[in-house]
Amino acid sequence: MKTPYIAITNREDIVRWLQATLGPNAEIAVADPASPERILQLADATGANVVFTLFTPAEVLTSARLVERLLEAKPYLAVVAVAEAQDERLMLAAMRAGARDYLTFGSEPIEVQGLVGRLLERLPAKGAGSAGRLFSVLCGRPGDGSATLAVHLALALRERTDPERRILLLDLGVPAADTLLYLDMKPSYTFTDAIRSVRRFDETLIKSAFAQHGSGLSVLPMAEDFLDQSVSVTLNDALVLIGILKNHFDVIVANLGGMPHSDFLSQMVDRSERAVLLAEQSVASINANRRLIDYLVDRGGEPGNLDLVVDRHLVKLELGAEKISEVLSAPLLATLPSHGMERLGAMNAGYSIFEYAPNSPYSRSVKKLATDLFIGERINLANRGGGLRGKLFGGIGKRS
Repeated sequence: MKTPYIAITNREDIVRWLQATLGPNAEIAVADPASPERILQLADATGANVVFTLFTPAEVLTSARLVERLLEAKPYLAVVAVAEAQDERLMLAAMRAGARDYLTFGSEPIEVQGLVGRLLERLPAKGAGSAGRLFSVLCGRPGDGSATLAVHLALALRERTDPERRILLLDLGVPAADTLLYLDMKPSYTFTDAIRSVRRFDETLIKSAFAQHGSGLSVLPMAEDFLDQSVSVTLNDALVLIGILKNHFDVIVANLGGMPHSDFLSQMVDRSERAVLLAEQSVASINANRRLIDYLVDRGGEPGNLDLVVDRHLVKLELGAEKISEVLSAPLLATLPSHGMERLGAMNAGYSIFEYAPNSPYSRSVKKLATDLFIGERINLANRGGGLRGKLFGGIGKRS
């Protein structure tokens, strides 16, 4: 697990120096000094406790006011002033504003690492927060069943947990918004809209803009025409939004299947309490997932929260689930049966497989997987009166 930091500067050379000095286990988010509210959102999203901010003779008063503003809002933050050289005036201004320490650009790594280590040790323990839990489904190839699994895991959790628990299905997979095919929904408010709204995000916006399924599941998809939109989405924007969503929802089930390799994808996996890697019994699927795992490791991640699920599993195939687990170096969590007719029928009809074929092997397997995956959630394992169909789709016409 990487340690998050924030660097408040517009200078790339300082960011590169900090990254090289703190090492590969440091995750540095860069923030604009002109946006204190944005910095505070970034601190919430990343969980950073140590903030580096640049002090220059020309901007000393502005930098000092920024430090004061940050510490008024988050007194636990350890702010470290960074300057080009030893300057008593800058050091005094930074310390008076509340900075914990002072560094000069180019300081030796051992000095910087020692300072940061001492700051982290001295930080007061923050009370247990109410941030929600993030679970992700990913796969190396677009359209490999991750949307199907993600939506049914979210529905299974929604049906089996207390009604007051707020659950969000976040669909960022490729192809875009495939989970909606099982929900017969066409939400107008998307992940891109949420990023645009991040500065005014509140409970009212969630209630008025987020799509709500009849089961009580909230849904936030990627726009189907996202690639055609001229939208500039930065990593910081996306991470801030994820942090905000975790503050408003108890559980987020994210479909990340088929997403291009990116810093955002690696950060989402890193922030997931558990992540499911979906693979099939084909060389193409295994190779794509191997490349995905290698990418995550190369980005400094240690995907110990990654569990393998083999989809469309055929027992008679020589390339079995255990062998795939061995090749991918990922522990096998479960296998899911094929039953393509039920999947296609449910998708084409706009129903979940739970409703379309409630007693199918796929439905039973996903419910069991949900129980194993969402350890810690208040899951009711007993059979409820009226069955799953009645609980999830009481207001929807049932199939005969």
